[in-house]
Amino acid sequence: REQIGKLESLDFAWILAPKPRIRYTWEERLEQLRQYHREHGTFRIPRTNGTLGEWLHKQRQFYNTNDERFLKHRYPKMLEIGFTFTKK
Repeated sequence: REQIGKLESLDFAWILAPKPRIRYTWEERLEQLRQYHREHGTFRIPRTNGTLGEWLHKQRQFYNTNDERFLKHRYPKMLEIGFTFTKK
């Protein structure tokens, strides 16, 4: 307590550390996308809508660059939930 008082008397700025970022697996993100579609009736998620929007943008990039791993393993899973891609 004494140390806290000394720091506060010096106008010490108490700053809380930011929350650690939660890392989701690709499958968890796919489930979030499926849930978003159920709730909103669309897969159109703006990048500004947080990390799910950024994740979806990245999946579109993988598709548009013909990423072999994505096309072989993940693309079919996205099609299964009804997501469609268009080439840019």
